Amino acid sequence: GRPLGLALLPQHAHGIGEVHGFTVVYEAGADTSLGVHMDDSTITLNICLSASASGAALRFSGERDHPTELTENVTLAHMPGHAVVHVGQHFHSVGDLTGGRRENLVLWMRAPERYESNAEAYGLQCGEG
Repeated sequence: GRPLGLALLPQHAHGIGEVHGFTVVYEAGADTSLGVHMDDSTITLNICLSASASGAALRFSGERDHPTELTENVTLAHMPGHAVVHVGQHFHSVGDLTGGRRENLVLWMRAPERYESNAEAYGLQCGEG
């Protein structure tokens, strides 16, 4: 995870040692969208393995505690064989699937001391995390 992180997002890759991977499937009768969230990662690699989907666009809306947090609005169509690499603290969502199926492999690259908001740091100090 670290060499990839250093090559693509060097300002965020310091200390990456753990990689957690999983697949996500969007299809009728299962997950058809995903609300706005951030990942539990320092850097995320999201690879589209297969897609016959319509809709289900990947939307980014800014990085937490960054000037783009409230102003960024980027939408991407996830294409088979293509990957998206982003900072885990980047707000993103998946729009409504309108047909077909899409499968993604997601790799979360983590540093031992991941970025935390002031609220999260406070919660950890108070034993809430």
